[in-house]
Amino acid sequence: FVNLQTVRHGFPYQPSAMAFDPVQKILAVGTQNGSLRLFGRPGVECYCQHDNGAAVIQLQFLINEGALVSALADDSIHLWNLRQKRPAILHSLKFNRERITFCHLPFQSKWFYVGTERGNIHIVNVESFTLSGYVIMWNKAIELSSKAHPGPVVHISDNPIDEGKLLIGFESGTVVLWDLKSKKADYRYTYDESGKQEELKESWRKGTVKAFSYVKLCCSPLAKSRQAIHSVAWHHEGKQFICSHSDGSLTIWNVRSPAKSAQIITPHGKSKTFILLQILSTAGQTPFLCK
Repeated sequence: FVNLQTVRHGFPYQPSAMAFDPVQKILAVGTQNGSLRLFGRPGVECYCQHDNGAAVIQLQFLINEGALVSALADDSIHLWNLRQKRPAILHSLKFNRERITFCHLPFQSKWFYVGTERGNIHIVNVESFTLSGYVIMWNKAIELSSKAHPGPVVHISDNPIDEGKLLIGFESGTVVLWDLKSKKADYRYTYDESGKQEELKESWRKGTVKAFSYVKLCCSPLAKSRQAIHSVAWHHEGKQFICSHSDGSLTIWNVRSPAKSAQIITPHGKSKTFILLQILSTAGQTPFLCK
């Protein structure tokens, strides 16, 4: 006798990525052990498994084409054919020198964008599943906007009204609007809290904030981490986008106004950095300024 698994019940164990095809109404769920579950109409589902068992970090449907791209933690990407009775991998591509951090496939596009830990973006032809040779290098994307490395790519998306404009988010807080045709950045956006800090500094000087230890952003590693981007989303008109940051704040940007964010929202109240500084100051530490 041989034991065979014939039924799977419940939600996939340790889910790590999801994608949805709104036309064919298919939900794909990837897990940390490399498995892939596909859910269609009630009672219809399919199970697949990547051979290497690496965690699935992202999934992207080719909308209404019966195909799916999976990105794994071992820095490989795979093209699945869903148009057959048993889904199977058609093509695979392995990145050996850079770790994959984010992927994006625009609607009805043959170009698949792969962001890496080094801050570069490689472009893959979905039809042949080969690298196109077009690479957006991090140093060309940010140029002189920052002397330091911007960190891994954490977001890639095309403008809803102009597929030739690519929005690139780096972990450090820098966002770049890249023109694919001219191969250069149109605008660069940086989360700058200098205005908020000047307000706190003035409050400390006036005595409205008592015993407050003001630490300038450039002197505080904890404060620097507040700029880190977690996610980015476009407004449907393509004239604004919003970023979420590690301190819980949200910044709204007008595309044509990169110098300053249009609005900063703190839906969760005071940031952890501000609270920590308050705790330090009330513990009896002397307020100080860093220059």
